[in-house]
Amino acid sequence: MVIADILALTPDEAYKKLTAKATPKVSAEDIAKQIDPLQHDVFDESKRPKKTVKKATGKDAAGNITYSDKQEEVARIAVPLQMLIVERTIGFVLGNPVKLRSDAEGDKQIRLVDMVKKLWKDNKLDYKNRELARTLFSECEVAELWYLAKDEEYWENANTNLRPKCKLLKPSDGNKLIPLYDEYGDMMAFSREYLIERDGKKITVLETYTAEKTIVFEKGETVTIVKEETNTSKKIPVVYYQQKYPEWHKVQVLTHLAAFHPKFIKKTPFFTSK
Repeated sequence: MVIADILALTPDEAYKKLTAKATPKVSAEDIAKQIDPLQHDVFDESKRPKKTVKKATGKDAAGNITYSDKQEEVARIAVPLQMLIVERTIGFVLGNPVKLRSDAEGDKQIRLVDMVKKLWKDNKLDYKNRELARTLFSECEVAELWYLAKDEEYWENANTNLRPKCKLLKPSDGNKLIPLYDEYGDMMAFSREYLIERDGKKITVLETYTAEKTIVFEKGETVTIVKEETNTSKKIPVVYYQQKYPEWHKVQVLTHLAAFHPKFIKKTPFFTSK
């Protein structure tokens, strides 16, 4: 089904089609627990219970020492190896900022390159690249949403008053990111679902971007289209990034061993130093 056919459906039916998404390899809940040291299993008393020790309480009538059981806290130290892996990966990928190079010829091309460099600097893309990478490597998906804002004084000697700006869309900020592809893997639409509160009621909002238009749905008791605009750029204004697993996925089991079986770690040559 092409995007035009989906948008021709009733708002309720279109909403269902646009929000359908495959189940991720690792759930957002599991990722949150793995990357947050305070949510590690080492703090879960059902998995790492307190230690039962016997304490002498005195002697009985026969002179034998009497004991009672007492619960003592065990060591609970969580090591944020997952975030360390993410930060090290960011260092390898973006330790040196991205450099823009061009083979511009003539005044128009040079002017265009200068405009791109200005947008790069003013949108703080060196910083956002690191934030983007951090989100991708840990949350497994992130998107750049590009939009136009009016600014009469932004450009000099340019026949436009529109300034391109960039916003990062992250699952941890409450965004459900939903790309929609055709049978060849080309993106037909991109949707962002999130919650807002209005008059004490929670409303689900769905922003859908296609090459032709931008549509905003609101879902309360029913689904309604509250906004529809033509996309003059004729391009989906979103860059979507995704990976199947977080960066630490292959060593997640080792972090569990380090927390629950320290003797095993000490006996493993990989973890010992001389």
